[in-house]
Amino acid sequence: DRKETVRREMEAALRPEILDALIPAVAAHPDPPPAAASLVTLFALDQVVEHLAAEEDMGKRKQLVAFLTAAARVRPGPVIRRLSDPRWHLVRNLVDILSHSGRVEAVAGLREACRHADHRVRREAVRALFLLERDEAAAATLRALKDPEAALRLQALSLLRHCPGSAVDT
Repeated sequence: DRKETVRREMEAALRPEILDALIPAVAAHPDPPPAAASLVTLFALDQVVEHLAAEEDMGKRKQLVAFLTAAARVRPGPVIRRLSDPRWHLVRNLVDILSHSGRVEAVAGLREACRHADHRVRREAVRALFLLERDEAAAATLRALKDPEAALRLQALSLLRHCPGSAVDT
């Protein structure tokens, strides 16, 4: 009961107008306070992600992406869980956010994103793996060579030059 009360109170405290002030303040710093990112990740991540999905202003979108990247550096799990969203443009942004999180935990989510229905998400996911895990990236790139989307196959060929290994040589 106490845990649920705390959760409800935190969600209520992180109202949209509070988030609108907090996000630019945190995003403006190159090394945002982990506590702020953690609080939002725990109690308002869905609100921020939905805000990103709906935001049309490029400057505000960049702030939201920077903020979510800081949040993913602290706790990538909640961002990974949102990769199942049906909106390809949102998932592509989340893949990019995870790729810049520096967290190896994001690899499993990116691996799944390599199988997304939209080729633009698959393409971003293959690229993202190169930033986090080279062996996993090599495997995903080899799979991408068989993708029905020509642009993804061409990208895979381009990325293979950065993948050492006998499977790549073959």
